[in-house]
Amino acid sequence: MTAKPAPSVFADTAKPVEPEPRPSESPDDTAATETAAIIERLVGEDEREVAERLAEIPTTDSPYWNYLMQRLAQPRWHHQQFNFRSLRRQRTLAVDLEFYPNGIVRAARIARSSGLEELDAAAIRASYAAAPYTPPPSEDRQYGYTYRIRLQYMPGAL
Repeated sequence: MTAKPAPSVFADTAKPVEPEPRPSESPDDTAATETAAIIERLVGEDEREVAERLAEIPTTDSPYWNYLMQRLAQPRWHHQQFNFRSLRRQRTLAVDLEFYPNGIVRAARIARSSGLEELDAAAIRASYAAAPYTPPPSEDRQYGYTYRIRLQYMPGAL
């Protein structure tokens, strides 16, 4: 009997790395670059939009933001919220979490939809299910204790 794979849900905020320009390209290099650009346009639009939305919230430099990403990356908050077997492709969304100074979630909102209303609602439920959170640092008060987190959901998870 094979073990079920761990849920493929993770939170992260890695910004896309821009490739370094090449001084001169051969025709083969040019064709490969054009093909890569077409694939990136088709597949990467979700990632670009999420990255743009992440840049709108300045709290990404806070250590609390990293804590939230690690906490929300844990599959246990997500596995009962959505039937991941129903996903046909990877889905990415961004959720805004707003906290009271004591670490209680004040609000959870979708900043960028995955395109599936049920999955968006599951991400909100998972954000609340991950409570209790530790209190955010007082220096994040200037940002209203609001943090934007990217969540990616993979097909076939749990």
